[in-house]
Amino acid sequence: MREVLEIERRVLGPEHPETLRSLANLAATLRQTGRYAESEKLGRETLEILKRVLGAEHPQTLTSIHNRASTLQAEGRYPEAGKLCGEVLEVRRRVLGPNHPDTAASIYCLARNAALEGENDVAIHLLQEAVGHGLPQEAAHGMGSDVGFRGLQKDARFEGLVSEIRQHNAGPVDTK
Repeated sequence: MREVLEIERRVLGPEHPETLRSLANLAATLRQTGRYAESEKLGRETLEILKRVLGAEHPQTLTSIHNRASTLQAEGRYPEAGKLCGEVLEVRRRVLGPNHPDTAASIYCLARNAALEGENDVAIHLLQEAVGHGLPQEAAHGMGSDVGFRGLQKDARFEGLVSEIRQHNAGPVDTK
């Protein structure tokens, strides 16, 4: 992946949208493989370029900030992560509206952060809000196994929410 990125930088330029997409993808891959420091550094660099080239409120910039918050959560840097989640949510609510899936994903990010900080009541409230405002199905479906919600696994409210999502995703049952 790094080789492709270097070729894109050389051929397309360091600020080309495809180069920026590859930078973001590499940062995500590093995060997913537990290389948080590298991911955070690359994510920060990518974010600076995205803000300058696309603007602070561009969807790709906001996704990059959201991903950086996930990296900070993985590193246990919850106050920083929560701040970023909140910033993205504020912009997405204003620009996309409250019922957009990306807005709901930002609420989910805040809920995850609250759960990681042991603020279970806040986390449950935010999860209910995220689900009610169009949380993407892949995020909603994975909620029950998300390690960020480990502290909520025995909470009846959380279990009820996960059950509700599973029933909703199952759709109507054909009885013919």
